[in-house]
Amino acid sequence: MSAGTVDPIREASGQLASWLRFRLTSGSPSLDEAVESGMPGAWPGKASFIQRLGSARAIVRRDEADLADRIASDPWFRRWGAERVRRWRHLPQPAEMVARWEGLPILNGVADLADWLGIPALGELHWLAGIERGGEEVGGRLGHYTYRWIPRKHGASPRLLASPKPRLKAAQHRILRGILERVPLHDAAHGFRRGRSILTFAEVHVRRDCVLRADLAEFFPSIRFGRVAAFFETAGYPSSVARLLAGLCCHAPPRSLVREAGLPPSEVARWTRPHLPQGAPTSPALSNALAFRFDRRLAGLAAAAGADYTRYADDLAFSGGDGLRRGAARFLDRVAAIALEEGFELNYRKSRVMPACARQRLAGVVVNERPNTTRATYDELKAILHRWETRGLAACAGDDPVFAERLLGRIAALGQLNLEKGGKLRLRFERLRSA
Repeated sequence: MSAGTVDPIREASGQLASWLRFRLTSGSPSLDEAVESGMPGAWPGKASFIQRLGSARAIVRRDEADLADRIASDPWFRRWGAERVRRWRHLPQPAEMVARWEGLPILNGVADLADWLGIPALGELHWLAGIERGGEEVGGRLGHYTYRWIPRKHGASPRLLASPKPRLKAAQHRILRGILERVPLHDAAHGFRRGRSILTFAEVHVRRDCVLRADLAEFFPSIRFGRVAAFFETAGYPSSVARLLAGLCCHAPPRSLVREAGLPPSEVARWTRPHLPQGAPTSPALSNALAFRFDRRLAGLAAAAGADYTRYADDLAFSGGDGLRRGAARFLDRVAAIALEEGFELNYRKSRVMPACARQRLAGVVVNERPNTTRATYDELKAILHRWETRGLAACAGDDPVFAERLLGRIAALGQLNLEKGGKLRLRFERLRSA
């Protein structure tokens, strides 16, 4: 072969090596299917050639140049390669991931994702994500969660707490630290982020003529698999990686479990679609990220009305002057319309218009003069501690294995608003826990 002439077999083997690695790291179910998509046709000896290539896992681990050399040296391929090189020249090549935000891990395929998560087998990755290897189904109904229904006040439907088991939870923590904590959030979001709290959420609205409170209905269940997968694609990940990341972060509990709670059919349908589960470490950060445009639109609406806006999870707060009070009904209608357009729904039963002459309360924080706790909250926590003292922890906790931790969290939140009262409750709690 003269100098400068390209060996057609070598060129074809390089194209096929690149194509196989691309297909196998993008969710192709098997090596047979990946080879068939690049070398269609029933040729004698083709099955033996596929066996000589090795396993799909070995191929994605192998250096591409080394894989091309191995293909080019195969006698069967050398016989057929030159004849088919024209077809292989037109095989599409994979695009490199372009991260939208600084610091995101570069994951160009499913194998990269498995390596980054520390999951040794692609099959295990698909199993944890609840997605079939072909990417056709998003079930999420496998036994990766434990469940507990949490009753709510005033006859509202109970809330399902779905806690991931250790293997899935470890993957979710990796996604949280490596991806979600690097995503920029809107300044109005105060829940589930460093440097923000219920106090920063409420103190913006202290000493205002009018405070409006609104609440989003079923916040996490309203954020479904498709939106989460689209978010990861927006971050720069290929579709195969985005779908697996979404599968790891979303879940659909068994329909039988949801029916046991006595929910109406419309609620059963909502809960049994794959959505962000309450209890997964990734859900709060994803909800903030996916609410960015929602927050931006509400902040713009508030600014146009001369008001301020903050959000703590599903609690929305607006405050301003007398003009906001007079136009409150129309303003809340506009908030509801924006919520629907952004895939959320306003819970009108929890909407409140609170003038300065009444108690202005946001997520349990009174903001009339300064951020403060309510007397009822303080009395409730005192009563719980008294019951613990007189009847024992079991009488308070029931079947809640993390009762003490949740109680301590409530005491800490109260202490942020009233240091003196929070300190008294904390001392009683520590004395009881060490007894």
